Amino acid sequence: MEKVAVVVPDRGCEATTQFLRGEGILAQLKESLDKPFICPMLNGLPPDEMRSLEEEAVAHGLHPAITEESVNHALSTGYDVAGQLLDWSGSIIRMDRDGEHRVEDIELMLQTVREAEGVVVGDLKYSEELLRPGTADWFWHEVAFPGFYATATDGKIIVGCAHGFTAVRAAKMASILPNANKIWQMAEALYQNPITWGFDATINLSALALGIPIKIINLQGHKTRDREPQKGGRQAVGHLFILLAAYMLHTEELHPVMEVGRKRLSEAFGQD
Repeated sequence: MEKVAVVVPDRGCEATTQFLRGEGILAQLKESLDKPFICPMLNGLPPDEMRSLEEEAVAHGLHPAITEESVNHALSTGYDVAGQLLDWSGSIIRMDRDGEHRVEDIELMLQTVREAEGVVVGDLKYSEELLRPGTADWFWHEVAFPGFYATATDGKIIVGCAHGFTAVRAAKMASILPNANKIWQMAEALYQNPITWGFDATINLSALALGIPIKIINLQGHKTRDREPQKGGRQAVGHLFILLAAYMLHTEELHPVMEVGRKRLSEAFGQD
């Protein structure tokens, strides 16, 4: 059976704590998959508490690592940990801990990524009951993010702002990850601020730039999407700088439409 590793950012270490009680998503992963490498990325607690929890998690068969608090750092570290555990073969799954990414959908993700031999993105779609039309979240998810991606990638990648559920062939990740880290670092240098969210975008853009196949599949969202408007705005500004960084690394000049969009959003959120 092919090896699989699952990377789960675990801010506050809640998923790992639940696992040690025999509960939660990490326990579901252990029950549902055939001997997976389960890699929670621990952050958000005092260092001594995390070191103790890390030791206990290892004793119970997990493969944790302690990371900085940003999701980006957790994912960058997690993909490297997973790749090394797999010896850069098999498949890597990245999913959230809160149940939005369903364990039941992993088999479809794995089947699709084996066929694609690259990257598969599970882009969540929501009913009107879960994502109310006309709200700020609806705008970011249904209008802004698809527009950003369509413009930046010439229509090759079109996703909303809930596209973190990812499957990647580990052999491809060996090339994708170093390039994704470069995009992230350049984006932060351009922004002159840390970028908390958006590493999923760097993975997708890195794969696209390297000519690695990327396939998007629609999955049904099951939780109400009702975040504070400012969070969507911060994510949007960060993603624009990520898109710009990818262009600066992989084309001779910036796409003029993206530059206009960057200026407008930066002015709107006071980040110019």
